[in-house]
Amino acid sequence: MRGTLLIMKQTSIYTNFINTLIMMKLSHFFFLILIPVLYSCSSDEHYLDFTIETQDIKIAKAFWGRIKILSGNMDYSINNLNSDIAEAYIYEDGEYGNIVIKPIQKGKATIEITDNICHTSIIIKAEVVDNEIGTIIRESNHPLLKEGGFLWFKEDEKRSFRITVQDVDIAKGLYSIYKSEKKYYLSLAYKNDDGNEATEVYDIGESDYVALYMLDTVLNLGLFETTRSAPPPKAHWLRMKGINNEYNINCIASNDEGYDIEGETR
Repeated sequence: MRGTLLIMKQTSIYTNFINTLIMMKLSHFFFLILIPVLYSCSSDEHYLDFTIETQDIKIAKAFWGRIKILSGNMDYSINNLNSDIAEAYIYEDGEYGNIVIKPIQKGKATIEITDNICHTSIIIKAEVVDNEIGTIIRESNHPLLKEGGFLWFKEDEKRSFRITVQDVDIAKGLYSIYKSEKKYYLSLAYKNDDGNEATEVYDIGESDYVALYMLDTVLNLGLFETTRSAPPPKAHWLRMKGINNEYNINCIASNDEGYDIEGETR
């Protein structure tokens, strides 16, 4: 009887040992299977490449420039080497964000944008230039200011203007826009086809307020003594009635079609 009990006890111990050994083997087996899975999860880091639509931009002083981020990880930093020329910001709008550049003064700025996730840096070259506004000529009896052309006004020291047809300059000169006795006038001085100096003065008092407001704001003319908001932009007619000449010219001042350099108004 004792021998039988001893055999049963030894058998039970052996069985437990075998079961423990099997469990250890199985645990080791499943651990080896799980190692690649755990590794793949921990290393599964999908970073996007950092790309933007352009690295060179010209911005008129009256406008903000915007560069679209085409791909990125929404964690960016800015190193602006010329903050006296332009300021730079990241707007987290859109899918990947936008780089917005605010001009301070004329000049060139180097701006480094870094994606902190993929550790990629891109250099942006921004140039701040004089403001320029264009008016589209719709009605005219002038030999140079023809329908379909553009009359451009530049905010430079000389107050220069140019006339273009299909992006080709056909005439250049100097302009003056001023107020006298509560009336608004435009003077154009240039060389005509004969090479002689010509100065034409126009009454622009019947122009839409929006057009005059745009000229005043972009060109810093100081026409209006008090600052007020422009009315809703419907028609922007700049109406030019000749005073010392027989010409009558109607143009449209438009920030959609007329500005030489695209941007957003301040």
